[in-house]
Amino acid sequence: MPLRAFVEEGVENFAIKNIDCSAFAGDHWTFIHIPKTAGSSFREDIADVKQPDVNIVVDYAALDPQKLPGQYIDMIRGKLSNYCRTNFDKTRFLSGHFVYRDIAGLERFKLSKLVTLLRDPLARLKSDYLHQISTEHPLWQSARERYPSFRHFIEDADNHNVMFTYLCRSEADSVDETIEFIMDRFTWVGIQEDFRFSIKMLFMLFGMRIEPRRALRRQPVNIEQQILLLPEDIRAVEQNNAKDYGLYAFFLLHFQKQAAAFYDLSDNDWFFRKFNAMHQQVP
Repeated sequence: MPLRAFVEEGVENFAIKNIDCSAFAGDHWTFIHIPKTAGSSFREDIADVKQPDVNIVVDYAALDPQKLPGQYIDMIRGKLSNYCRTNFDKTRFLSGHFVYRDIAGLERFKLSKLVTLLRDPLARLKSDYLHQISTEHPLWQSARERYPSFRHFIEDADNHNVMFTYLCRSEADSVDETIEFIMDRFTWVGIQEDFRFSIKMLFMLFGMRIEPRRALRRQPVNIEQQILLLPEDIRAVEQNNAKDYGLYAFFLLHFQKQAAAFYDLSDNDWFFRKFNAMHQQVP
């Protein structure tokens, strides 16, 4: 059952229609990992219970900065095709920095349940910029040459509407068209700013209660504050990322609407008590 039930019917009906009663023998799940959305922590918690899993990765050291992003896209698509041929039936969970369009034409993914995480667009851009110019990134030298400042980063078209680009059927689609598509094709969309709700709701669909356990690749709090934003920088971010802001605002609104109902169900195991009682009734 797609995400539309969460938006239109509420958290309880959404969970009941989607719950995987046997958490270790369920469907195939795919996590489309948008960079710098807390996805590494999210992915590892999921992988703990959805084994075997595969995380699609590219050897950044083998990439030529002059051939990006095309070379990266070719590598990702090659790895996905190989995964379909060799490992799809052997695994229950796939993740990676690939866009929806990379899997849209692969028959094996037709029934895979899709999940992703969104983040406030400005915060995601700041985090992405700092990550790319960090010496921990294999291509940091070329990134610093390409982006001597955050303003250079936000003006580069490659960094515009990244979340929308990862999730849309076509970059020519509108925000409204893409929201409708996501609600019908994705099973869950989380929000980085409410990571606890995001992971707990997904695990409720797995038939499990958990609390978030990881905080991987988290930048020190004061690092992002080192980027001094002028009013014109913020305006440029908003203008260049209108589609990202549209997606984020829609799902954030529905998170906020459902939060109280979700915690009423999840606290003290109320949801699972109601669910088990419903399924134990004799017809």
